[in-house]
Amino acid sequence: MVDIVRPAAYTPFLVLPQYVNDCFLGETIHLSVMLCNPNKAAFTNVKLKVEIAREDDASEPFVLEAFSGVTLEPHKKPHQTTVTYVFKQQSQYRSTFVVTFNVGKKSYQVVRRATWVVANPFKVDFVPEKDTNGRTHLEATLTNTSKLNVALRDVKLVTPDEFGFQDSVCQKMDDVNAVCVLPPNGAYSVIFKNIKTSKPSVVRVWWHSYERGVGEVDLPVDVFNYEQPVAYEVMSHPGTVAARREFSIKLKVTNTSHEVVDCRVKFNEKLLRPLAVQVDDYLELGGLGPAEFRVVEVPMMSMTKGFHTIQGIEIHASPDLVVPVTDMQVLAV
Repeated sequence: MVDIVRPAAYTPFLVLPQYVNDCFLGETIHLSVMLCNPNKAAFTNVKLKVEIAREDDASEPFVLEAFSGVTLEPHKKPHQTTVTYVFKQQSQYRSTFVVTFNVGKKSYQVVRRATWVVANPFKVDFVPEKDTNGRTHLEATLTNTSKLNVALRDVKLVTPDEFGFQDSVCQKMDDVNAVCVLPPNGAYSVIFKNIKTSKPSVVRVWWHSYERGVGEVDLPVDVFNYEQPVAYEVMSHPGTVAARREFSIKLKVTNTSHEVVDCRVKFNEKLLRPLAVQVDDYLELGGLGPAEFRVVEVPMMSMTKGFHTIQGIEIHASPDLVVPVTDMQVLAV
């Protein structure tokens, strides 16, 4: 039985840092958390668990056990630790700090909560143009929508599906080691020459602000049409396996659309035979934002020897798209 600590009961001081609730997309927060014991009895088996989750996301939160097994002696030096987290999506985040501890044989719990509103500091406008040779060039105009001065440390065009990037046509300012410094509502344009338009890409901005530190933001290029909202890539699968021994294949699923797409990998047991997956009949990938991807590992087993074509693996995307995973074979010996 764990008691929720009331003000009159044994209470450790859980000190959270004063922190601005408004954060930038791509920002890393470093929270210095301090615990001290103002009472006469020792606190034993002290554990701090931190949960961080998006308000608009029903999936499991990010959970960190900052420390455990700590003893806090009365009126001694506080125990201090740092919690680090990167805000990768624009949303409102809630964080819960849960401290559990023992006083004698009885268990107690202290809970503190905090929230952050994460906003994208940039608005981007794209203008594609073709030259007389049919090559496509892209102009990206970045506008600082925040109330702070923000330096553009670097800007590149990134194709997540190929793990490649392309530099923009711009010249850095030597005095600040950045492309430029944008004041609030300030804008700056960069140009990417002779780009590929067959696969989804993002403009990746590395930014710096004296108030918010450093970070990076991906801005999806939304001016080209792609064939379907999701694409997959077989990252790895073995050519030869031992029969009745587990092996795995690794898939990368990318959202190529401009909207959030809910995805899952489903398995058709009949089509898979004589192969079988070592999980449930589907793996949930959750909502993928524009140009966002997930890497999923599928544990499998061949029930018989021989050369088999891997069938029965499908990527389902909302609302009704089904993309079969094809062109994989395996030899079971």
